[in-house]
Amino acid sequence: MNLSEKENRNRKEEDQRVVAICEEIVFRNDTNGYTVAEFKTRGNRNGRFTGVGAMPFISAGETVDLFGKWTDHPVYGRQLRVERFTLHHEVSESELTRYLSSGSIPWIGPKTARKIVERFGKETLNVLRDHPDRLQTIRGISARKAAEISGVFRQKGEFQELSLLLSSYGFGAARIMSVYKRFGPNATSVLRKNPYLLVSEIHGIGFLTADRLARSMGYDAASPFRVGSAILYLVSISENEGNTFVRADQLLKEAVRLLEAGESRRFPDEKEHIFEREVRFDHTDMISSFFDRNDTGNIQPEKKKDETFFISEKTVIDGLNYLLQTARIIAYRTDKDGIVEFERTDSMDDRLKVALPRTFEAEISAGGALVREQMIEETKSSEPSVGNEKDCGDKIREISRSLSIDLSDEQYKALLSAVQSPRSVITGGPGTGKTTIVAVLVCYFGEKNEKVVLCAPTGRAAKRLSEACGYAAGTIHRLLEVGRPDSSGSGEAFFGRNEDNPIEADVVIVDETSMLDTILLDALLKALPKGCRIVFIGDKDQLPSVSAGNVLSDIISSGIIPCTRLVTIYRQAQRSRIVLSAHSVLSGKEMIFDPSFESDCMFISKRNTEEIAEAVKRLYAEVLPDIYGINPLREAMVLCPSRKGAAGITNLNLILQEAYGILSDRHIKSRGFRFCVGDRVMQIRNDYELAYVNADGTRGQGVFNGELGVIRELDPRAIELVVETDDKRMVTYDSERLEDLEPAYAITVHKSQGSEFPVVILAIPGGPPMLYNRNLLYTAITRARQRLFVVSDRRTLQMMIRNRSQAQRDTSLKDFLIYFSRKDVQN
Repeated sequence: MNLSEKENRNRKEEDQRVVAICEEIVFRNDTNGYTVAEFKTRGNRNGRFTGVGAMPFISAGETVDLFGKWTDHPVYGRQLRVERFTLHHEVSESELTRYLSSGSIPWIGPKTARKIVERFGKETLNVLRDHPDRLQTIRGISARKAAEISGVFRQKGEFQELSLLLSSYGFGAARIMSVYKRFGPNATSVLRKNPYLLVSEIHGIGFLTADRLARSMGYDAASPFRVGSAILYLVSISENEGNTFVRADQLLKEAVRLLEAGESRRFPDEKEHIFEREVRFDHTDMISSFFDRNDTGNIQPEKKKDETFFISEKTVIDGLNYLLQTARIIAYRTDKDGIVEFERTDSMDDRLKVALPRTFEAEISAGGALVREQMIEETKSSEPSVGNEKDCGDKIREISRSLSIDLSDEQYKALLSAVQSPRSVITGGPGTGKTTIVAVLVCYFGEKNEKVVLCAPTGRAAKRLSEACGYAAGTIHRLLEVGRPDSSGSGEAFFGRNEDNPIEADVVIVDETSMLDTILLDALLKALPKGCRIVFIGDKDQLPSVSAGNVLSDIISSGIIPCTRLVTIYRQAQRSRIVLSAHSVLSGKEMIFDPSFESDCMFISKRNTEEIAEAVKRLYAEVLPDIYGINPLREAMVLCPSRKGAAGITNLNLILQEAYGILSDRHIKSRGFRFCVGDRVMQIRNDYELAYVNADGTRGQGVFNGELGVIRELDPRAIELVVETDDKRMVTYDSERLEDLEPAYAITVHKSQGSEFPVVILAIPGGPPMLYNRNLLYTAITRARQRLFVVSDRRTLQMMIRNRSQAQRDTSLKDFLIYFSRKDVQN
C-alpha cells in the first residue's frame, strides 16, 4: 500500500531524512534488530554521527536513507534516533565496490568486489541475490560460496519484504523479527497463504490485527481460516479470563459479531500492545528499486471501518467443525450420562462446551488423577490390615506436644485427614493455624522416614512457607523442572518431571492452592510417584488463579476429596487488626481501624483519585522512611485494584519512582516508563527460556509471572538491564524481553496473590462493582503482615464489603471429579 502524498509530507515534517553510509556496527541485538551504528553523511567527510534504533540487516558499507529525530543523550551525546529507514537506491559503482569490500559479505574482499562490480555493473545486486550461477563465473567463487553470498542478500530482501507487509499495521522491528524467526525466510509467502497464523503462532498478536492484514489481501469473509481463527481467538481470550471452556451459544453470538463488524461486545478492546521500538519503511522508496525486484507485497488499502459482512450462524458452526476435524478445539458435554465429546456438531447450544485441547486434557486428567488414588485408599481402608485412626491420632498428639503446640479439635481433624487420606484439603483464613498444621505434618511424616516436599505456586509464597515452618520449600515450577525444549515452538511449558520422571517424594504439601491453575495442577499430579500423598492448603476466599481454572473451589465444592475448614482465630492473631479486619470483611462487617501511629491497620480518608494518589506518595516517600524507619523498596508494596486513573498502578508507579528519587538521566524507556538502576520491577509473563545466575554461580532457566526484583545494572546503549530477583538470582533482560517487565512500586491486587509484604499501602479509588467486591478487598488485606494503610473513601469501602458478587468462572473440574468418583466409572 503506497502512502499518500499527504502521509509522506507529514512524515517528512516529523522526521529528518539523512542519506548516510554505515561505517561501523557498534552494537546489534540479533533478536529484535536494535542497532547502534556509526554513520557518515554522504558527500560530507566530516558529517559523522551515531544512529540508534531498529535497523536489522544493515551492514557496514551500505548507503541508506535514515528518517528520525536528533536527540541529546545524557551519556552518549547527540544521536539520530532512527524511526525508519530504506536502502538508498541511487548507489554509484564506487560506493557499491566499497560496500562489498567492507567485510560484511562472506567470501568477498576488495579484489573480488572490484571484479564483481566491473563484470555486472548496475546488475550487481540482482546477480548477488538471484543468480548465484552467474556469480560463479568470477574466479575464486565456488558454487558453495556463491550460494552463501546469495543467501545473505536474499535474507536482506526477504526481511525487507516482510517489513513492508507488516509495518503498516503497527508491527515494530522486534515483532517483525519474531515473525521472521518463527516462519523463516518464506515468512511473507506463509502469511499470504494464511495471515491468521499470526494469532496462533506469535505471542501478543490477536485476531483483529491479523484480520486487518487478511482483509487487505482480499480474504473471503467466510473463509474457514478466518472463522476458525476468530473462534480460537475468542476461546483463548475467555481462557485468559480464567475460564477453561466457553459455552457454545455464547461463543456463537460473539463470533458472529466479531466476524461481521470486526469487534466483540464481550471483548471490545483487543489487549495486544506492541511496546517495542518500531521500524517503519517508506513505501515510496521501496527495496524493489535497490534490488531490482518486482512483487514486493504491496498491501491494498484497508476496508472502511463501517464496512460489514453478513456471517450466518451456519458459517460459524462450519468453522467450529473445521477446528474439530483438525483437532484444534474440543467440544464436549457433561451431564448425567458422563462426558461426551463431539467430532462435529450441527448446533451450538448452552450445554455444549468448547475448550482448547490442552486445557481440556489437563482438566479431565487432573480430575481422574485426584479421584483415582482416593478411591483406591477408600477401598483399602475397609480392610482390617490398615492402621486404625487411634494410632494415627495418638502420634499426632505426641508430636504436637513435643512442638509445644496445643491443637484445637479442628486442627486435629485436619491433621488426621491429611495423614490418612492420599488426597486432602485444608482451608482457612489468616490466623487460623494452617502453618502450625504444616509444621506438625512435616514432623509426623519425618518420623515415619517419609520424604516431604513443600511447595507453592510463587517464590514469595514458598519463601514465606519455609520461614514459617522452618523447612525448605520451593516453587511448583522449579519442583517440576519447568522449561521449554529447544525443538518446541509452541510456547507451552515443558515439565522435566512427569510420569516417566516423577519427583522424589512420599508426601507433597502445596500451600496457596487458590493460586493453582489447571495446567499446573495436572502437571503436578502427573509428576507424583505411585502412592505419593498430597495435601492442598489454601484460603478458599482468596481470588482464584490468574491463569485458567478454579482449582481449590472446584475441589472443595465437589465434596469428593476430604476437606477440613479452619475457622477459629488463635490468640496471637486476635491481636492483629489486619487479621481481624480480614475476617470482619468476610462476614460483611466493617474493617477495624486504629488511627494511632502504633496501629497495624490505619485508614486515610480521601475523596477523589488525585487526593488518593498524593496520599500514597507521601506515605511511601515520607511517612514510611521518616516516621517508621521503613525502607519502602525492601519492605512495602502499594496495591490497587486497577491500572487506569490517577490512583491506578500505571500513574502511581510514575509518581512513586520520582518521589523516591530513583529517576535518573541514565535510563531505558519501555512502555512509557523510564527504567533506572534501583527500580522495583516485576516479571509479567512466564518465560521458560530466560536465563539466570544463582548467588552461588550456578545457572538455570525460567523466570515466571509475578516474580519481583530490583534493577542492579543498566546499559542504555545496548538496551539491556540486569535484575536481582527477591531470591537473589541475577537475570539479564535485552530489549525484546523488556516488554515482559513492569515497574513494581505499585501492583494490582491480582498480581499480589501468593505474596505477603511487611507493609501494604492499599489505594482504592472508586470502580465497577464487578471488580470492587468483598473477595478482592479480603485478598488485598491479607497481603499485609505488619502494617496496612488503606487510602480510600469510606463509601467505597462499604460498597466493596456489601458486594458479595464476583465473576463466576466456567470450569469443569468439579464435574470431572464427580464423574470419576462414580462406582460404574471406577469399575
